[in-house]
Amino acid sequence: MNIKIVSLFLLVLFSLSTRAELNSDLSLSNGKLGLENYSVLNQYNRGGGGNHRGAKAYKPGNVILSIGYGALNFWKYEWANTDLYNYDYYSGDGYYENYKVTGIGPLHFKAEYALSEIVSLGLSINYVNAKAQWTDYYNYYSGQYYQNGYTTGKTFNSLSVLGRMNLHFATSKILDPYFGFGIGYRNANTDYFSDDPTFDDEAYYSSTSAIIPIGFEMSMGLRVYVSPNIGFFTEVGLTKSLIQGGLAIKI
Repeated sequence: MNIKIVSLFLLVLFSLSTRAELNSDLSLSNGKLGLENYSVLNQYNRGGGGNHRGAKAYKPGNVILSIGYGALNFWKYEWANTDLYNYDYYSGDGYYENYKVTGIGPLHFKAEYALSEIVSLGLSINYVNAKAQWTDYYNYYSGQYYQNGYTTGKTFNSLSVLGRMNLHFATSKILDPYFGFGIGYRNANTDYFSDDPTFDDEAYYSSTSAIIPIGFEMSMGLRVYVSPNIGFFTEVGLTKSLIQGGLAIKI
């Protein structure tokens, strides 16, 4: 009788102990699962997944620098494809030889600060240069012919410094499309030169400059980031070039 009572007591004790251990294991497992879910949720909220704004290529507080080169250099193209300076329309003779055209740019530099998820303000600096040069054997102003000829030519320079606003839309983790426009200072001038001792700049040629030094630009752009802070950009629109592209750095 005593043995039966002791056996029953041990069986009940073992059953209670096993149930307590099972409950403890389930609680621990649920706790771990909760911590894992909490960790994943935190990672998502920090921008680790989805389209959360923390993972976007553009966000408020960003400072973005862009350095690029444009096409087409309109003045270089025009001067290189005209016959005006290698053919004399009055006599039908060619007095200009060794005609060549060079140029720099358009060069583009932009700096902007992101005020909000949509609007950024900044500065746009653009420069372009073209030079046409030839050997002149005839001075139309003096009516003289030269056996050896003189180096004559003209240069064009244009610089603009504009305040700029960009409107950003459909931004993703690596893409930053935007629409931009700017207005500000612009100066452009054309100057003539020659090593002819009889050359008279004011009488023979007229140097010109912009009458109203105001510039304007408007373009659509896209930045593609290959790392969190470095990417490439391209723009199409009304600037010193129809299309431009280059490097974008986010700091």
